[in-house]
Amino acid sequence: IQSKLDATQQSFYVAVGYSMNASAVITPTQFYKEVNEIFADYNQYPNFVSYLVDGTQHCFIDKSYYFTADGLGPSDNNSVDNDDENDDEDGEGDDNEDEEDDDDEDGDDEDDIKSKKKSKSKSNVKSNKKLKTNKSTKNKSKSKKIPNKSADKAKSKSKVSSSNNSSSDVKTPKVKTMSKFERLEEARKAYKWWTAPKLPDGINWNYLEHAGIVFAPPYKRHDIPVLYENKEVILTDEQEEIATFYAAIPDDGPQLGNAKTRKVFQNNFFDDFKKSLGNNHVIKSFDKLDFSRIKEHLDIQKSLKKAATEEEKQLRKLDKELIQLKYGYALIDGRMEKMGNYNMEPPGLFRGRGEHPRTGSLKSRCLSESVSINISSDACVPKVSLPGHAWNS
Repeated sequence: IQSKLDATQQSFYVAVGYSMNASAVITPTQFYKEVNEIFADYNQYPNFVSYLVDGTQHCFIDKSYYFTADGLGPSDNNSVDNDDENDDEDGEGDDNEDEEDDDDEDGDDEDDIKSKKKSKSKSNVKSNKKLKTNKSTKNKSKSKKIPNKSADKAKSKSKVSSSNNSSSDVKTPKVKTMSKFERLEEARKAYKWWTAPKLPDGINWNYLEHAGIVFAPPYKRHDIPVLYENKEVILTDEQEEIATFYAAIPDDGPQLGNAKTRKVFQNNFFDDFKKSLGNNHVIKSFDKLDFSRIKEHLDIQKSLKKAATEEEKQLRKLDKELIQLKYGYALIDGRMEKMGNYNMEPPGLFRGRGEHPRTGSLKSRCLSESVSINISSDACVPKVSLPGHAWNS
C-alpha cells in the first residue's frame, strides 16, 4: 500500500541527497512516476499486488483506516471461462485425432501393436469425458491445466462470490472520524519545506500570529491555618499560597530529605515568607511553625484526584485539549506550526539540582505586564487571559 504523494519518503529522498553533498529535489510528479516504475518491476510476479492511495500518508497498517478493493485486480474476469472454452476445443481436437487414428489402424498392419495401445488409451480418455457430466467435476479437471496465475484468480473469484453470499453476516466496519488534533496534524504535514522559497539570512519568518500564552490560574483559598507555637494562625491569600508551596515539598525528597540541602532550603524559604508576613506579624521563627494541617489537606486532594470517575477525568482532559487547540498552534507564513511551549512558569519554590545555594527560594507569580509578545506588526494582538491585565509590549 503506497500513497501517491508520500511526504515522508520525499523528505527522506531530500535528506539522503544532502547527506551525500548532493542537491536532491524531487517534485510530487517525479515521485509518483518513480513509484510506478518501481512497482512495474514487481507487478510481473503473481504473488505481488500493489495499491496506490491518494494523499501524503506514509504508514497505513498502524492506522484503523478501512479500504476496499477488487480481489481479481485489473485483469479480465472471464479468463477462467475462456480457458474452459479452450479446453473444450482441445477436447474436440482429441476426438478428431481418435477418428484419424482409427483410419490408420485399419490400413496399417505393421503398426498393429502400437495402434492398439493408442486406441486403448484414447478410448479411456473418451470414457472419462463422458463421465464428466457434473460441472464441478469438469471445472476440477480443467483447473489442472490452468497456470498458477489463472488458478489464483479462480480461487480469488470463488472467494469473492462466497463473501457476497455471506455479506449479510459481515459487520460493517466503523468509519474512523479524525479529531481536531489529527486534522491539524494533517494540515501541518501538508507543508513542503523543501519546495518553499529560502528566506534571507537572519530572517525566520515574514508573518507570525499566535494566541499568546497561558498563565497559571489564580490561587484558590483552602482556609487551612498553620500552627505557630501550637496556635492557629490565619494567613492572607498570598501568605497561604506560599505556605502551601512548602507543605507540598515531601519530607523524604531530595530537598528536605538531604541533611545538606534541608537547612539551606528552609532558610531561603523563610526569608521570602517573612517578606509577605511583614515586620509586625506574630510568626517570628521557622522552628515554631507547623504545616501538618495543610499537608493533610493536600494528601486528601491527591486521593480525591486519583479516585475521580472516568467522566471527571474526561472533563479534565477535554479542558486541556481546548487549551491546546487555542494556544498550541501558530500561523507562520500562511502555514500551521506546533508551539513548543505556551505555558507560563507557575509560581512555587525553586528546588534546583544538587546543593544549589538558592534552593527553597520563592518563584513569584508572573503576570502579563512582564511579557513582550513577538508577532507581526499587522497580526491580530492576542487577548490576555488574565482579566484587567495587558501585555508589556
